[in-house]
Amino acid sequence: MRDDANGSETSERMARLSVDDGAGAARHQYSFTLSSAEHSFSYRIECGNAITQYYPVRVVPVPDLSDLEIVLSYPDYTRTPERTLPARAKEVSALEGTRVRVIATPDRPLHSALELPDREMPGPEPGDGPVEWSFVLTNGMSGSWTVRLWDDDFHTNSTPDGVLEIVRDEAPTVRLTDPTNLVFDLPDYGTIPISYVVEDDFGLTSVALQANLG
Repeated sequence: MRDDANGSETSERMARLSVDDGAGAARHQYSFTLSSAEHSFSYRIECGNAITQYYPVRVVPVPDLSDLEIVLSYPDYTRTPERTLPARAKEVSALEGTRVRVIATPDRPLHSALELPDREMPGPEPGDGPVEWSFVLTNGMSGSWTVRLWDDDFHTNSTPDGVLEIVRDEAPTVRLTDPTNLVFDLPDYGTIPISYVVEDDFGLTSVALQANLG
């Protein structure tokens, strides 16, 4: 029998379970499953002419994030400006050496931790406002990550895991476009016009032509 916040009582039948006590006698146990509860309530049990006192059940909200922000600061040599991912995005794909800032705002003061593929980073003591973690992407960190939240009663959040992907920085490529023949004769003080194309996935700091004589 349940008594909700409005003062109305609901009577629901429990399922009887038979359990062998090991001595050949059966003990009867009873079970009842509540599919969901949005508000706190009290309950009591009635069996035959017996009835218990009311016992309170406190319903608490599931720990959750009210906001999540991820900021990527790429290595200086890439000359790529800092980037903020779309709100609540959890797919992080960036170059090795990129610094990642995770800024999470719990919906109330909660315990927190950032779980990465290779370690767990605890958050500060529960308080108002956002919680921030910072780490650098290194080789081997690819995998799942999440922000874990829990309250003083150890109720936890159910935020889906995000994904960390380390992008490989490919080596620059050089392609000689002129001359097309690699063997030729030159007179004294002759000149060779040389043209080449240098490509890189992130950009080049400098390009130099080296020649060996003899």
